[in-house]
Order: sequence, then C-alpha cells, then structure tokens
Amino acid sequence: MTTTKHGSIFIDFCRQAYDTVIMEPFISTFKELSQKGDRQGMIRVIIELPCVLNTKITKSYKGKNDQQAALLYQKSLDIMKEGNNKMDEESKACNILTEALFAASACSLIFMNALLERAKHWYKLGAWECFHLKHECSRKLEITIRRKKKTRGKGSAMHCSSAEITIVKNVVSTPTVHGKLNNGLKSCSDAVAFRFDNNRGRHLVATRDICAGSVLIVDQPFSSSMVKEALDRNCLHCYSSLKLENNVRIPCRMCQTVSYCTETCRKESWEMYHKYECMILNLFFEEGFNQGKNKLSHLLLAYRTTLTAVLYPNDKKQNDMETKHKSPSLNTEFFKHHQSREKNSVVSDTNKIYDPLDYTTVLQLETHCTNVDPNVNAIRSIEAVFVAKCLVLSLDEIGIDSLDNEKFIALATATLQHLQAINYNAYEIVENVHNGITHVWEPRNVGCAIYTTVSLTNHSCYPNVVRHSYPSGKVVVRALRCIDKGNEILDCYGPQFLSEGKLPRREYLWKKYHFMCECDACKYNWQFPLPDTLNYKCKTCSQAGYSFTEIKNGMHIIKHCSQCNEKLDYGKLNKQLCRSIEKRVNAISKMYQGCYEEALNQLLNHIDLVERFLKTPNIESIKTQQCLIQCYNSFGCISIN
Repeated sequence: MTTTKHGSIFIDFCRQAYDTVIMEPFISTFKELSQKGDRQGMIRVIIELPCVLNTKITKSYKGKNDQQAALLYQKSLDIMKEGNNKMDEESKACNILTEALFAASACSLIFMNALLERAKHWYKLGAWECFHLKHECSRKLEITIRRKKKTRGKGSAMHCSSAEITIVKNVVSTPTVHGKLNNGLKSCSDAVAFRFDNNRGRHLVATRDICAGSVLIVDQPFSSSMVKEALDRNCLHCYSSLKLENNVRIPCRMCQTVSYCTETCRKESWEMYHKYECMILNLFFEEGFNQGKNKLSHLLLAYRTTLTAVLYPNDKKQNDMETKHKSPSLNTEFFKHHQSREKNSVVSDTNKIYDPLDYTTVLQLETHCTNVDPNVNAIRSIEAVFVAKCLVLSLDEIGIDSLDNEKFIALATATLQHLQAINYNAYEIVENVHNGITHVWEPRNVGCAIYTTVSLTNHSCYPNVVRHSYPSGKVVVRALRCIDKGNEILDCYGPQFLSEGKLPRREYLWKKYHFMCECDACKYNWQFPLPDTLNYKCKTCSQAGYSFTEIKNGMHIIKHCSQCNEKLDYGKLNKQLCRSIEKRVNAISKMYQGCYEEALNQLLNHIDLVERFLKTPNIESIKTQQCLIQCYNSFGCISIN
C-alpha cells in the first residue's frame, strides 16, 4: 500500500481492511469467530486480506533539523531588535528559542547557542529555573570538551552555583496506604480484601470500618500513554505539568514531538518504551479511522501494553535497575500463552500476590469479547494488526530477533485482547487546573492507563471512593465517606445520580459495560436535587426515619429507636449538626484562601458526624464530599492554563 499523504497510512489501512472484511466470504467466517471469542481466528482472517498483506509500515516522526533550528534562532534575534515592549519580546523570544532547542541536534552548536540565548532571556525575566536546564543539558547531553570550552566564556557572566540558582522542583509526594499493606493485594491497604461471587464478579470489600479520607489503594499503571493535546505541556514519562513556573521542557534526542521535565525522565522513558515508538510516534497522533469509538491514545496504550508484556517477563519488573539497562529479549511465556488456540483464561490465584505490574493481572481484565458487535471486533482486530506491524518495525530497528508469522499472529492476538480490555478498564490520567474566578480545581485529561488493582472495584452511581492522579501515572484511591466493615468499595464508571437520571445512567452502563446497574441510587431511584429535610438515623443500628423537622420551639425531643430502643436526643443532635455545618462553611472559606490542608481536617470531622447521624442520601454529605474532592484535587497533579 502506498500513501498519497504523510501520516495517512493508518486511515487508509483501516478503511480498506474494514471495507473488505465486511464483505463475503470474510464476514460470515469473522462473525462466527467473534461470537466464539476466538481472537486468534479473527486475527488470521484479517492478516489474509490482500490490502493487509501489501501494507508495509514505514517510519513516521518529526526528527531533528538543524536548519530549522537556525532559522528559529535567527527569528528570536530579529524579534529582540524590532520589539518595543521588552518584556513581551523577551517572552516571545523564549518561546521561539524553545522551538529551536527541540529542532536542534543535541550536540550541535546551534543547540548550545539557543540554550545560552534562552538562558539570557529567562534571566532577564527572573525565571531562575533556566539555569537548572542549562546545568542538566550541558552535563547530560554528550557535548564535546571543545564545545564546552567555546561556550564557557559566553556563560561566565551568569555563572553561579547550582545550589544558589536552582529553584526546588514542585515535587508532589504520593501518599501511602492507611494502615498496613495488604498481604495479597500489593497496592492496597489491609483495610480491603479481594472477593468473588457470581453476581458481582471480582470486587473489593472493607475488612473493618473505614473513615473518610483513608487511602485504600495506591496503584501503579501496568502501562500508560499520553493524549496528543498534552504532548507540549506535560512530561511524557511522569506526566508532570511543564507549564508551572519551576518546570522546564527537555527535548527527546531523536524527535521534536515529546517533552520531559528532567534528564532522569528522559533517560528512563527512552530505555523503557520511547526508543521503541519514537520513529513511528506520529502514526498514533494522526486523525484516525473510527476515532470516536477508539481514541488514538488507546491505540498507543495498547502498543505500550504489548511492548511491556513481550519484553519484560513477569518475574522482572520494568522498573528494576538490574533489567533496565540490559539488552531486551522477547518473553517466551508471552508467545506461549497467545499462540494457544485454546481459551486459556487466567484465573485469580488467591495465594499469589496481586501485583499491578504482573502481566497476569492484565490478562484477567474483562474484555466482553463475545458480547460486542462483530463489526466492533472487526475494527479492533484491524487496529491490532496495524499496531503489531508497528511493533515489528520497531523491534527490527532495535535489532531484536525478527518474528515469524506465528509469532506475529500471537503479537496481534495479544494486542486485540489489550484493545478490548482497554475499552472497559482504561482510566484517565488527570491533572487539575485552578480556576481563579470560581476557585475550583477543574480536571484536564493528560493520558490514560491500565490500573489492574483499581479495576477490581465495581461501579456505583453514588461511589464511596474517589481517584486522583499523582506523578509517574500513579493513582490514589481514597474513601469519600465512612465505609462500614463488610461493605463493598465502589468507584464510579461515569454517570452519577447527582448529574443524570436513572434511565440514562442505566442505558449508558448497559451499552458501554454490558451490565444493569443495581446500586442503591438506581434500586431506590434517588432523585437530585435532594430535599432540604435531613432525616436522622440511630447511631447504634442505623435505623432511619426520624425527621429533623420534628424539633419544635427549640425543645429537646427524645424518642426511642423502634429497632434497638436506643434514645435519640433530637435537640442535642441538632445543635451538634449546626455547629458542624458552621465548620464546613468555614472550611470553604479556607479553601478560597488556598489553605486546603486546614480545610480538609474540618471537612473530615464534619462528614464523620454527618455519616453517623443522617440517613443516606442527604444534601449535607454530598456538599461535604464535593469539598473533599476539591481539597484532594489540590494535592495531586496540578497545572495552569
């Protein structure tokens, strides 16, 4: 297949393959294989299509261009000569010089000239972090001694020690789980346990009473990828924002597309995955076929998932220092599993530690292979073959053993399973951006990831946990409110009862995830907005039905619980609640001032009282939970517009 336009090979490949496979004699065979869930059979049908056999993947990336860098460098000089507003011109020149740095070869003279020129402008703008970049680039990029000597004189006027000039990087520390680590679930607190039954499938439950704010899961991604819109504003490796004042953009050695926040991120990214994708990266970010159903970031995620699985055996984790710098080799167990024609589904072993970096946990993710429309499976199979062809090209370029036809089929079969699993199990990586007008932290999508531990949580339209992204793609799951011992840990897969009615929620979940939601919000058809009336419940047995409106003339009305005969002093509870609500309002004021830590403590105390004495659902608990989410938004990955 030849292409008439750079970057259109993916679109042409998918369209031609799909138009062929939906015709006889292919479609009848494919439908039968799809209904059986025979992934390998579906892949074999696709690779025999003439248009697929004739397609050859070629490199597609924006490489270094010293001529382009020189033109940009000169443009920055011209701006400073012509400009009247010095501050604006300094800022424009910095932006153009950044483009020049990304275009220039790492060891070229134009790279050093642009680097030093930008350092001058940043110095005038008071951006001291430029020296941090200069220090890292000159130390880490392999510049010859001769060039170092040439540039030493130019930089001497601005020289000072790294201790004096380097602004401390805005490091976001990832919290640890509350309590002890779980013996069986590597990413979980011992406050949760893994369970399975026929109705709920795999799920997590509380092993003890859990307080609001407790960190229950800190999960690492098995694989992750970035969305196109974030390429120039976030670090490719750790996803930290590059728009914050104390961060800088460090280019890839080979391409102009991606950015890093530190030399460490650049090196780790290259060793782990970027050297296998750099030469074909543009293929994943072109406007694609059927983009609405399968985002291109999901294709890159599937590519990295297959790459990680085929290169890193389960007993050698991808971040181990011992294996990171060794020459990669292919994982024989990977091919053994995916070459089998039998349905070798992986069953959870309760005696084995559930490790999110273990490929076995990826194989256990739900795919709904037999439930989806055969046309959807056809599209994913075509995409899987394309991704596998890209991976073969990269492995050949690196010098890894070439793959025979059967191994290629196994590679594509695995990628198909990954694409199917991603559709139901991928989570967004999010950074939060502060709105100065509303004082609200608003989420912005940075990428997507596979979190096999978080995937153990089931859905509720009124979830009792919340997820937040942290550096390196980690996700932290906290309890939003009190969770009683034995109750299930419940996340939300999309719609909540706060924003949508029961029917559209159920319709979405059925079409997307193939289940009928039976959470409390759906079962009892909770309506929002909720009434202002607050119904008390017994603190001993949780029996509800006593209304706040029964208090008259400020008198203490004491009644007995009909279930356990416990005394309920309405007057006393009313005073406690009013005082606590005042604390919530005060906490909101502190949030407006940016004092989120202080506000958090008040909110946690308040929701503890609300959950103990008020019937669910109630407006006071919901208001408090929304405030808690805002506090936690400020603790994770953040950025600016």
